[in-house]
Amino acid sequence: MAIMIVEDSVLNMKIVSEVLHDEYPQYQIIQCPNPLLAEKLLQENDIWVMLLDIEMPELNGIDLLEQVRQQYSDKELQIIMLTAMTDADVFQKCFDLGANDYLGKPFKKVELVCRINQAIRSIQGQQQMEELLEGTKKHNKELRQMNIELQMTQSALIHSEKMAAIGQLAAGVAHEINNPIGYVSSNLESLRSYLRKMNTYMDQCKKVQQSLLKSEIESYHALALELEESYQTNKIDFIQEDIPVLMTDTMEGVQRVAKIVQTMRNFTRSSDQEEKKWVSLNNLIKQSMMILENESKYVADVLFKEREEIEIFCNELQIGQVLVNIINNAVQAIRSQENGERGCITICLARSGQEANLLISDDGPGIPKDIISKIFNPFFTTKAVGDGTGLGLSITYDIIVNKHGGRIEAHSQEGRGAIFDIVLPINQQESEETL
Repeated sequence: MAIMIVEDSVLNMKIVSEVLHDEYPQYQIIQCPNPLLAEKLLQENDIWVMLLDIEMPELNGIDLLEQVRQQYSDKELQIIMLTAMTDADVFQKCFDLGANDYLGKPFKKVELVCRINQAIRSIQGQQQMEELLEGTKKHNKELRQMNIELQMTQSALIHSEKMAAIGQLAAGVAHEINNPIGYVSSNLESLRSYLRKMNTYMDQCKKVQQSLLKSEIESYHALALELEESYQTNKIDFIQEDIPVLMTDTMEGVQRVAKIVQTMRNFTRSSDQEEKKWVSLNNLIKQSMMILENESKYVADVLFKEREEIEIFCNELQIGQVLVNIINNAVQAIRSQENGERGCITICLARSGQEANLLISDDGPGIPKDIISKIFNPFFTTKAVGDGTGLGLSITYDIIVNKHGGRIEAHSQEGRGAIFDIVLPINQQESEETL
């Protein structure tokens, strides 16, 4: 980091250099008595602050200011004009061309140090803000990528019926997504803390600007007006209010992604190795609805009517596969209608003695009478070649009837939707023991 003095007066250069060496030992102090060499020095050094004299014979400071500002923004370089002139038009032109401050000659040491300190703080503040914005952009990009990967995984789970292979793939993707979610959440919390500090700093700057407005010194008053104009033009008050809202929304989005990923990881474990256990059928239905939300939200309302909490002894992953398959079939049926109207899928759950009764109905086009008796047959499908294997409902039937001792039936009137009636024993262990 360096501070450069562009000044043709040997005496002034010496005075300013001595002050800067004493006050800023950590900075490199670069002397430039010839303004024609200033741009070369800027390219070769990491200069944060440039003290620029206006009246120089080879190239006046205003022309050099204009040239420099074409290459360096005030985020990279703060420029303080040095002059013995009192012409307000000259001051205005300097600010219009990008000067950040000015110092009248002769000046006191305290004035010089205060102006440079402010310039350095400004550079540091803007750099911190840039880092925060870049971090936010990076995190948003990662979130968008995570959403794309999540949608791809959901699509694979929904549209492919090769559940074993897809389960391994989805579990791997969910694991990979889970890692960046952790550090995105952590970084967002850090960003919140940084933003609070930045807001505190901006509030202090505002107080200083208000004090300058009340000053009777014309130059201070002019500077305060410049700051106020910049504050209003850049809508800093709105930005300070909006950033915390954006951060909260982003954090809620991350938490939602994490919840969906966890649900998917639960669904993509190997169902063959999963032991039967007591499972809340209510929660399993809700998880299935969440898995399919992206598919259903623009097509149909999915309603769950539950009378009571029902637990059944089952293979959780297999019953989850059944629910996802049937609800997804209903979504696809409604989407296929030519009228394009939004549909409705209703899930009703009730208990009857030692059985759980589950009805999944939709208001789609229904199942034609001549094929309804075939829908549970292996490899039977009405989809185009390549769009499905015809194993979905066959696997569903096998899971319900053969692996869980339940029953499943389909009812439909063409043009009036379809109903899948599923009955599952509450405790399959007891059912098997009575056989």
